[in-house]
Amino acid sequence: MSTSVVVIGGGIVGVCAALEAQRSGFDVILIDPKQPGRES
Repeated sequence: MSTSVVVIGGGIVGVCAALEAQRSGFDVILIDPKQPGRES
């Protein structure tokens, strides 16, 4: 059974949180209306 994590916001904090969750073995969904990494 896998656990999913949803990260809302593709700024630096959201991208870092998504990467860390993925490295920890979670299935990650990153939601942002713009391209990730384009916010502050």
